[in-house]
Amino acid sequence: VCDGVSGVHHLGIPPDELPRDLLDSCRAKVQSQVGRRKADVEDGTWLTGLIEEAYDSTHVYGATTLLLSVLRGSNLVTASLGDCALLVLRPCSLQPLRLRPIFKTEPGRYDSRRPVQVQRLHGFSDANAHNVIQGAMVSTTPVQHGDI
Repeated sequence: VCDGVSGVHHLGIPPDELPRDLLDSCRAKVQSQVGRRKADVEDGTWLTGLIEEAYDSTHVYGATTLLLSVLRGSNLVTASLGDCALLVLRPCSLQPLRLRPIFKTEPGRYDSRRPVQVQRLHGFSDANAHNVIQGAMVSTTPVQHGDI
């Protein structure tokens, strides 16, 4: 999930370009790794590396928040940049249906008005974007059949 920053519209940049391009690139990077096992699969930091590679393969301008999740076996690996949110619920009773939260991302913010965001803008270096991506909140959560 990406949420393009609408403020870039005032710079003549369509707010949906970078989010769309970044998600397409993330999908391609994830699909190219299907079936491969890496030594660092368990700690989840491989996901920020994947996001960096995906960002580097994009060339459009813009700014976006990002939440990327990948199911690896029975683990949901999540990297969160900004205020996109993910909530995983687990049924604790079926009659009546009751759900309990087992995982929730926390928003990343620069201040009360600005979520963390990855950007490519004139005058900003890609190294800054890499620092933001490396600071993503990465989590690995065990999930099971029936989780929502």
